[in-house]
Amino acid sequence: MKQTTFSSPIERSREILQRAAKMGLNEHTAILAVSGGTDSIAAADVMCRHGPEYGFEPDAVAHINTGAAVPQSRLTAKVFAEMWDLEFIEQGPRNQRNALAPRVLRGGWSGAFPGHPSQPGHGREWANRKAKPMDAVYMMFEGQETWVSGVRKLESKRRSGNVADGAVQSDKPRRTWVSPIVGWTDAEKREYILKHNLPVSEAYLILGFSAECVACAFDDRGLLTDISILSPELAYALQSVATWLYQLAKRGDVDIDPKRLCWGWEPNETADVSDTEPQTQEIVGCSAGSCSTRNAPEWIRNLEPKQIIDRSDVTTIWDGGISEVVDRFREQVRQAQDG
Repeated sequence: MKQTTFSSPIERSREILQRAAKMGLNEHTAILAVSGGTDSIAAADVMCRHGPEYGFEPDAVAHINTGAAVPQSRLTAKVFAEMWDLEFIEQGPRNQRNALAPRVLRGGWSGAFPGHPSQPGHGREWANRKAKPMDAVYMMFEGQETWVSGVRKLESKRRSGNVADGAVQSDKPRRTWVSPIVGWTDAEKREYILKHNLPVSEAYLILGFSAECVACAFDDRGLLTDISILSPELAYALQSVATWLYQLAKRGDVDIDPKRLCWGWEPNETADVSDTEPQTQEIVGCSAGSCSTRNAPEWIRNLEPKQIIDRSDVTTIWDGGISEVVDRFREQVRQAQDG
């Protein structure tokens, strides 16, 4: 029987970094994959604070623009890069045919089928909006690359199968992934974020997750209304795509499975699209307010407002004031560098 370990989460992360350094991964270009979610932020911060002890010097933050993310999460990733004075690389699809709107208008919402994420709909979304853009960043650099991931085995059954037990895994000839918080619990991640005053996207307050890839999430009808609270611009764009898709289907310009027609609902499979009036209420979501079935974790709701990247911060960035936002979080970075 394997003996239970009582080491701290940082000690376990240091063991991973030490093992990775012995493999020579600290000699590679180091890229932090930051979605804007709490897992990727915590893992990236661990590498920035403790990686130098083992020869790791992060070079850049890579943020994949899925084309359907609330701006607060994207800004969270950018603020983190600015905090640590790292290059911020934002990458979307290389081929515009792989962008969200063109693909939806050709074949419907491919993420509309509920079930395990490995099913074809979600898998197609992952390939087009995450994997291919990450490969584009991979091709920007020469030589070997070490990428830092926020994957945790305790996050979900799906994630637990996506990372090696040793938290070090190669997926390309020149790329090796290191997952420094792979064994952390939710509570350990929470305590780390609180202790180091790390930025948290406002999306967690309403949706309970980062929402950096919301067009895959068809699990309740109120999602789009909740998105409109966070980002009216994004909600309008998604609603417009859904409406155009319906009109194309009604005219017979596209032949798609009715399940892929609308946002967050499954119409009768035998329904004739040409004889059906637009299900506007179903496309838009609920009539007013947040009607999501999700609940934000209590620790998120209890965060100090200054730790949340919210819509007002997005407006500040639009006005060219990113330093005002970044300065809220830089003191902890200075302490880490001085200590």
